[in-house]
Amino acid sequence: MDPIPSEIWIMILEHLASVTKIAQYATVCRKWQAVIEKLNFHSLSLSARDGLIPDSIMAKRNSLIKYIWYSIELPDYGCSKCSHWDSPRDVRVSSWRIKDGIDTMFQALSKHQHLHSRGMTLDLSIHSLSDAEHYFKHIRFEPANIDPANALSRTRMKEKVLHHVPEHSMTPPFTAVERIMSVLPFSDFDASGLKIPETDERFWSSVPQVPCVTRLLLRRQTRRRWDPPTITRLLALFPNLEDLVIEP
Repeated sequence: MDPIPSEIWIMILEHLASVTKIAQYATVCRKWQAVIEKLNFHSLSLSARDGLIPDSIMAKRNSLIKYIWYSIELPDYGCSKCSHWDSPRDVRVSSWRIKDGIDTMFQALSKHQHLHSRGMTLDLSIHSLSDAEHYFKHIRFEPANIDPANALSRTRMKEKVLHHVPEHSMTPPFTAVERIMSVLPFSDFDASGLKIPETDERFWSSVPQVPCVTRLLLRRQTRRRWDPPTITRLLALFPNLEDLVIEP
């Protein structure tokens, strides 16, 4: 019996990867491993909370990665806060999470100099999972091109709250909209709530450049806004950037 042509079994594996998890089949043989790793590492979904893929794995497969969705999750909040502005303490905690998340990811990516033939896209998302649990249950965070069946993709959505709050069916107040549409906080604040400007410069000067990223995507699913000075500092960290997409 003649063996199945490689074109056929590759098509079969590609189809299976689109409907289910196939990472476990990479151990069948080296040919299957090469195809499955290419499919699994093409688009990655990572978060600051879950941790990153170990360097020992990334070092051998970074040339396969074309796209990374990296999500930084802000603190959860309950119904008592969903229609109010963030408190100074909430802002400080959010600022710390954002900066720690960016530093963690950029430190990891800065170690990988090898570019894919078409470059790498970094899709940077910052949000609170609670944003979709109150007035705005219709919103989503994940990009359309992340396949939930991919073995290395992780869902970012919490299970929806089971109880119903009548107020959340009404038109949201301005403060509820402003909460998820506010400017992303990067500054540190003192105990009285005043901004400490020098901490901004100290942070951005400590974050390494990331040569492997050629395309940066700031999607509207973040909803919170990037201010121009922050975008300027962010872009300076991508020396090989060719394409910038900002969805307002």
